[in-house]
Amino acid sequence: MSVILTIFGIGLLLVIHEGGHYFAARAVGIRVKVFAIGFGPRLFGWQRNGTDFRVSLLPLGGYVQVSGDDPTRPPRPGDLFYAGAKQRLLFYAGGIMANFLFAFLIIPVLFFVGVPFASPTVGSVSPDSPAWNAGMLPDDVVLSINEREVHGFRHISSGIALAQRGASLDIVVKRDGERVSLNLLPQFDEEKGFSTIGVSPAYDLSLAPDSDIAKSMGEYSQLVAINGLEIINALGSQLALLSLGDGRSDFVLSGMNADNQRRDFSFQSSDYVSSTLAAPAQLGVTVLAQQVAGARGIFSETLVAGDKVIAINGHPLSKQSDLLEAISITGPETLTLSVVDTQNNLRQVSVPPTTAHQLLQDLALVPNDNMSFYVHPQSAAFAAGLRTGCSILRANDVAIQKMSDLRSVIGNNADGQSISFTVLQNGSDKPTEIDVTPAAIPQLDFGLMLTVKSATVVARHPLHAISLGFREAKAMVSEVATTAKRLFTGEVASKNMGGIISIGVMTNTFASQGLVSLFFFLCLISVNLGVLNFIPIPALDGGHILFALYEIVSGRKVSIAVQNIFQIIGVVLVLSLLIFVTSNDIQRLLN
Repeated sequence: MSVILTIFGIGLLLVIHEGGHYFAARAVGIRVKVFAIGFGPRLFGWQRNGTDFRVSLLPLGGYVQVSGDDPTRPPRPGDLFYAGAKQRLLFYAGGIMANFLFAFLIIPVLFFVGVPFASPTVGSVSPDSPAWNAGMLPDDVVLSINEREVHGFRHISSGIALAQRGASLDIVVKRDGERVSLNLLPQFDEEKGFSTIGVSPAYDLSLAPDSDIAKSMGEYSQLVAINGLEIINALGSQLALLSLGDGRSDFVLSGMNADNQRRDFSFQSSDYVSSTLAAPAQLGVTVLAQQVAGARGIFSETLVAGDKVIAINGHPLSKQSDLLEAISITGPETLTLSVVDTQNNLRQVSVPPTTAHQLLQDLALVPNDNMSFYVHPQSAAFAAGLRTGCSILRANDVAIQKMSDLRSVIGNNADGQSISFTVLQNGSDKPTEIDVTPAAIPQLDFGLMLTVKSATVVARHPLHAISLGFREAKAMVSEVATTAKRLFTGEVASKNMGGIISIGVMTNTFASQGLVSLFFFLCLISVNLGVLNFIPIPALDGGHILFALYEIVSGRKVSIAVQNIFQIIGVVLVLSLLIFVTSNDIQRLLN
């Protein structure tokens, strides 16, 4: 069904844009010869009022062909170039106006029905990120960014990605029912190609009703905890999910029945290893994240930047979530941290009782400078003899100084081929040679469903729906225009641009979420098309609008020679852009 809705949605956008040109042409007396959805050979259609309405073979767009669109032949009544400059301006702007009108009319209706968004709830905060430094916490609900109201997580992402480089943001969040004001400076992420603050959305965990494990839990299949970690909030859900990927031999699910009675169920991991779930071949190593980047509150007098927290209550620690997990399970108890300082001295630090949220606010652990690694116990690296704490010096004779060096070697390695490593095992000063053939790490598959936490925004009063809808549509126009500007200035990387393939994939995703989500996305794409066509590029509507405006202001037509030159330039630019965004689309699919 989602495929049918996807085809319908993309077709609707084409009809709206070309329909705008068609009705504008009819309004100013220009005869329309062809109204086409798609390009190339005609598949089917009908004739009406002298217009051939057709669907063509190549579904890459659409067009309206009007009478007398060749400026070199003498114009006749009903021809494009028989019409005055103002009439031609209206014709060229008709598609753009239709795109904007569609969004401004439909979005208020959607808000009256109720628009589902990914909740603006913060799911996780990266240590030592702009969000962490500003004091943002998991489970914070973002209310506004620079006084612009936030409805969903997309507003957070776009508001940050499109922020002016070097400018700080005023963010208001709701925390435990109270409004908290934060100020932070986004950082440009070279890998993503836009500014970020280090937060990700919150999600919900549940069991698929038809899964074997849900059936075995019977009436207690309402999931409330995993491995003792409560999933009542975003932080708990994040830690619970991470606990399933640490190679444990068993896992414990806690369920609740309709009477709020709770029961624990223990399962063997080996019984739920998927043989069909796709997983990439990998080494199974990540850089240990034990190094203190920032310490506040109860940690300010006992930890300093550069210290490494290597264990908690005697249990090895590889990343900050291990520390958070220990606190979430042990509750309000004093914790003992094993800490190695910058001079390699080991000391024990006692930490007063605290909560996981407070710890996340006060302590930031980041990857170690010395590139020591955590080795997954079910990975190819572990099977070959690598152990947690090892340092990888070389891989296939390439010096490994940062994680990207290792990723590059793995990426260039042929499938099924081993990689030769020179490593220092933990506690050894003598390098050893170890060959590892990357392989998939066994994946658990027991019917766990991971869905982004949602929030539905509903305007119960028609006037409120209109107000809310107009604000959102206006914000969409501003976002698209700002994106175009940021792409031009380099503040948003061009690799984030997408074409018809990306639009098709995203349309299918929203179509699978229901008609309201689909139409909200179509409104966003419609605004994108309107803004794109307004850019004064020859061969696009904006270029023709520019020529018409010049004629209106100067009283002179642009010469045929100049129009032809700009038309050729425009076609080259549009084709180059089409090739570029299509290559981006293909690269995303391959990744």
